[in-house]
Amino acid sequence: MAYAQDLPPGSQQKSFVETSARQWAERGPAAAQAILQNLPEGEAKQSFVQGLVSGMAQNDPMMAASYVANFPAGEAQNSAASSVISQWTLTDPAAASQWAAGFKGEARERALDTVI
Repeated sequence: MAYAQDLPPGSQQKSFVETSARQWAERGPAAAQAILQNLPEGEAKQSFVQGLVSGMAQNDPMMAASYVANFPAGEAQNSAASSVISQWTLTDPAAASQWAAGFKGEARERALDTVI
């Protein structure tokens, strides 16, 4: 991650961090979650979360859903929930819809929009 932090902020850094996190999460979510704990707050950390959730959702949407459900309400949760739903609807749209319906407010609207 040191390389990513040396990249100038912007689309290149965001893409690198998100792709790296997704790949780590696909191989082992626990390791990716440990890396996340050591990242400073900011745009790179947000990109890492998106990649982490995407990678988790690709392999185990239910695990990713449980992880995202524990996020504090807000933009990070809304975005992560949409990512989980995008992956989950490919394999089990009924379960994805049911999970999305459990959110409240904007998170619910965005999640359900992703299912539809």
